[in-house]
Amino acid sequence: MRSKMPSEYVRSPTRLSKTELLRRLDDRSRRRYGDPFNEGGLNDLIKDGLVPALERAKNEGLKPIYEATARHYRRALQIKRLMSRGVSNRDALRIQLFLRGYGIKPWDVREAVRREYARHLRSASSKVRSTYPDKTRDIGPRHKASLRKQMGELDNRLKDAGLEMPTDFYIEMVRAGKTPNVGLDNPIVGQLLIDPTSSRLSDQIETSLDQSDEKFIEARDAFHKVDRRVMRRVLGTRLLNDPKYATILFVVMLCCERSFTLKSVSRVPLDFVLRFLHSVFHGHPKA
Repeated sequence: MRSKMPSEYVRSPTRLSKTELLRRLDDRSRRRYGDPFNEGGLNDLIKDGLVPALERAKNEGLKPIYEATARHYRRALQIKRLMSRGVSNRDALRIQLFLRGYGIKPWDVREAVRREYARHLRSASSKVRSTYPDKTRDIGPRHKASLRKQMGELDNRLKDAGLEMPTDFYIEMVRAGKTPNVGLDNPIVGQLLIDPTSSRLSDQIETSLDQSDEKFIEARDAFHKVDRRVMRRVLGTRLLNDPKYATILFVVMLCCERSFTLKSVSRVPLDFVLRFLHSVFHGHPKA
């Protein structure tokens, strides 16, 4: 049995002044990412709650002193690493920290996911001017070709894998996404609905985002399983490294968590996975 280390040998945590913290951050950031780390940037991250506030230490006379620990140093560098990869939006940063297991709790990411997903949805919806996806009637060849063009180009990764589908398939996906009814057996239903006045998402998405913290953790676990075993195998890359697609996949996993439960998420039918791949990597439905 391992003996307990005598108290006199227990190493106390390193405590840094703000000046020393900034010096170390700036030095590491310049060497690793070729970019400085200044005090204004650190203050903004603390203000936004992405880096913990510095800890109050013993006063110097009447002057309050604040110190940092390895926790502050580590979190600041995690964020700098993400920013060096092009992630600058605060909500996207918070989501990335949560998905990567960097100490962000579910309650602290819930609204960020809602806002970021709504932002992507508004951007995608603005590209399609046709009203045909909102209807169930057949679409003539000319209007179908126009609608297909408005949807945008399919991601080259699916094209290269030989998975491009007929136009009717994409129209079916858009129509399913615009269906207001909550489909417990179809997580795609309602994923393209957003109230233009209030930014409220569909009942399916809102209910999924309102799940417990435990469900958020389970959805994150499912996210990594699908991302590693399906996305990397089919696409040769992981969606985790693309903040837009990562947010979308995580929302889908929340919907799956609500619809299928965690045990069955890993057994989602291949047909659904392929449909999801196309809806994510097509220019309109998920981009």
